[in-house]
Amino acid sequence: MLLLHSWMRWLVLLLLSGAVLRAIHGRKTGRAFTPVDDLWRQVAVVVAWAQLTIGIGLYSTSPLVRAFWPDYFTTVKVRELRFFSMEHSLMMIVAVIVLTLGALKTRRQVTDAEKFRIMVKWYGWALVLIFSSVPWPFLPISPHRPLFRW
Repeated sequence: MLLLHSWMRWLVLLLLSGAVLRAIHGRKTGRAFTPVDDLWRQVAVVVAWAQLTIGIGLYSTSPLVRAFWPDYFTTVKVRELRFFSMEHSLMMIVAVIVLTLGALKTRRQVTDAEKFRIMVKWYGWALVLIFSSVPWPFLPISPHRPLFRW
C-alpha cells in the first residue's frame, strides 16, 4: 500500500495541476467549459479520494502512528512522528475536502467563466495544500522520503 500511495501522489499532482492549468487557460481565453474540462474536474477528485482512502489505510496500520499516540506530549516533539500522525494526514483530508467542495461548486455554476473561476480558486488551493503536505526530500520542514519508492 505504501508503494501504491507513493506512486499515486504523482497521478494526483498531475491530474490536479492539469485541471488547474485547463481552468486558467479557459478563464483567460474565455472559451466554453467543455466535457473534457468536466472530465478533468471529475477524475482529479476521484483519484484524490482514492489516494486519501489508501492513505487512511496506511494511517490505520502505520507503526509511526502507533508510536505517536500513546505518549502524545513526548512524541509531538518528534518531527517525523508528528508529521505523519497529525500534519500530513490532517492537511490531506482538508485538501480533499476543499477539492470536493470546489468540484461541487464548479458543477453548480451556470456560466463557463464562473466554472473556470471557481475551479481555479478551489482546485488551486487544494493543490497548494497537497503540495505543501507531501514529505518532499528537498523541504526542511518535512521528513525526508524518496521521490520514487521501488
